Amino acid sequence: MGGEKPALVTLNPPRKGCSEELLLSVCELAPVQIIYVSCDPVSLARDLGILTRNGYTLQQVQPVDMFPQTSHIETVVQLKKLKKKTRGVQSGRENRLERLQLQWRGNVHYVKYTTGKTAQ
Repeated sequence: MGGEKPALVTLNPPRKGCSEELLLSVCELAPVQIIYVSCDPVSLARDLGILTRNGYTLQQVQPVDMFPQTSHIETVVQLKKLKKKTRGVQSGRENRLERLQLQWRGNVHYVKYTTGKTAQ
């Protein structure tokens, strides 16, 4: 790519989600925006935790019920790169500053995003 940064990366992984290695590689590319399409709220919450720890913030979360009368749901998430500089790429095991909590209510899935500092 000759030093150019992509403006947008779209991720549409299988049910198990993205590998941590892939997500960290995307963070190193530092696209301005990431669109993440997920069919599993649990792997989505895990993967969003990695992305938010590495300089991205949630802009929009839109569940899409493509399979009525089932518990399956697609979720489309828009993330944007924060303007401030981060201290390099952080894996899921380092400095858990953001937490994603998944809540199930019937067939509707809610992702709750909270920020907090951990004791050192």
